[in-house]
Formats: sequence, C-alpha cells, structure tokens
Amino acid sequence: MRKYTLISLFTGISGSSLGFHNTGRIIEVLAVDNDSYVQKCFYLNFPDVPFYSRSINQSTKGDGLLQFANQEFYNINKINLNLKKGDLDILFASPPCQGFSTARGIRNINDSRNDLFFQTIRLIDELQPLTFIIENVTGLISGKMKVKFNQIIEEIDHLGYQYQYKILNAANYNVPQLRERIFFIGVRDDLGIRPAFPAITQNSFEELALYNYVDNVDFFASGQFLDHGFDRIYPADQICRTITAGASMKFWKDGIHRKPTITEIKKLCSFPADYILSPGDSINPLTGQEYSYNKKYKGLGNSVPPKLMEAVANTVITEILDAYNNQKNNQLNQKVVTNK
Repeated sequence: MRKYTLISLFTGISGSSLGFHNTGRIIEVLAVDNDSYVQKCFYLNFPDVPFYSRSINQSTKGDGLLQFANQEFYNINKINLNLKKGDLDILFASPPCQGFSTARGIRNINDSRNDLFFQTIRLIDELQPLTFIIENVTGLISGKMKVKFNQIIEEIDHLGYQYQYKILNAANYNVPQLRERIFFIGVRDDLGIRPAFPAITQNSFEELALYNYVDNVDFFASGQFLDHGFDRIYPADQICRTITAGASMKFWKDGIHRKPTITEIKKLCSFPADYILSPGDSINPLTGQEYSYNKKYKGLGNSVPPKLMEAVANTVITEILDAYNNQKNNQLNQKVVTNK
C-alpha cells in the first residue's frame, strides 16, 4: 500500500512518531526537537529517521528543513527523497503547551512558548504540505487564552487550507487515561477534500479502569490538578486522569502511597513495554526507582499517547490522502479511456 511522508516538529519522546509508524503507512523523513534527552530516545527507537537537533524559531526555514531531510535521509537509508515545497504529505506539530495548560492553575498568555504555535503556522505556509496536524492542550480555547486562540485562527485562515479543530479524549481510542487534547487537521485547498477526525473506537470504559493496568492499587491521584490545595483522589476502578509532566501522581494501597513506576506510566500512556526511554535502563537500589525517573516521567507526560495518534493518523491517511490519490488515479484513467 502507498506510504506517505511525514515531518514532525517538537517531536518529544516520540509518542506521536510511534503512533504514525504503527499505521504501517508512514515514512517519517525528519523529526525536530531541541532536547538532547529526546534525541537519545528517538535514535534508540527510530534509528532510520533523521533527527534535527534544533529549536524552532524565526530562523527555522521550510526549505532548510527539506534540505536537511533530503540529505540525512539519503545518508541513513540511501534513498533519494528529493522533497520540494508542496511535496510533503503530512506536517505534524505539538508546540509546547505550558503557557496554555490548566495544570496547577497557572496560565500565562504572554509565555513566549505560546508563540511557537505561530512558528508552526509559518512553517506550514513555507512547506505547503498536503495535510497538517497540530496537537495541543484544551486550555488553548478557554478563558483568557481565547485571545491567543483567536489570533491563531486568524493566521490559519490565511494559509489556503480547509481545516477543522476538535477536542479528542484519549480514552475514546483505547488509551487508559482520561486525557483531552485539541487537534487541528488541515487539508490544502487544491485537494478538494474536507478534514476528518477518527470515530470513537473504545466502547467500554470499564476495560480502561486503572486496576486493569496497575497491580495492588486501591486509590490514585493525578497530583497537579488540586482541589483547594489537596489531591483529588479516585478509586482504582476509574480511569486514570491526565498524566502531566510533573512526577506528581500517587498510588495508594492499604493507606500507604507510592509513586508509580515508569513501566506503569508507559502502560497508562499506551506505550509498549519495549519502548526505550534511555540507554541502560536500570533500578537505583537506594531509591527503588528507575534512573532518570523525572526525565522519563516528564517525557511521557508531555507526549501524545501513541494509540490516540495512531487513530488520528489512520483517519488522515485513509479518508484524506488515500481519497485524494484515488481521485487522481480515477481522473487519469478517465483521460486514458477518453484518449482511446
């Protein structure tokens, strides 16, 4: 089956990349992030994908990304991509969301990281991919952040894309976590196809209850979403709440609380057990926790759950890109028949 090219911006520890790759229909030609830990994780899991270690800012140009992707993909895979402006099938971006997030109740409309959304929009304009997908927190569209959201919409309106945005809950796509995120899906005007979002695939939330994924837990608390300064505590027969970047989740058993293991957090974020988060994973005998615990936890908390990303990616592939190429092939066949 036809495969489609992808560039990922702000790739993080690559839950998004894993979701795309799990479709079996994607060739990721470049991942971009400025975090050295992220780069190590990425190379361990996706050795055939070029990684560009740099910040996304005004000096990041679309043609520069294509040039880097073409050269490095050839160096690694000995395949000439020769991608030019307008050739890329999917541009995915997950700009930093800390300024928009409602975790800890602190949101700053002037946080400089908020403006990375506008750098993403500029790169869409410079690359002109057939489709784009942008993921962010739902805090982007509420309260005082609506001012920033309206500015974002105004900029997207000038791109020449049909687009829609929708809040998706990861638990609706077989992720054992109640995690809501907003997704923007855009389709270049000349494709003549409307954006599409995945249908819900998880019918029973009982199957996603915490006790199905974590042993020996009576209650849990997500930690960063406080109620009058106190943890919100839930029984283990409910679905895990949003896992944030701060390692603040707690599990209780017989009145004693503990931190979750990274293995448990990976399960709750829908990462497979064999996904590598750092070289030489091992346990610190003094603490009983994995080395680099906070880094791994932060990476998982910031990531797009792979199963959620896979659902979105499959929809973009089958209902937009496949539909467009089938339409082109039908038109070509009609011309051949007419010429006969």
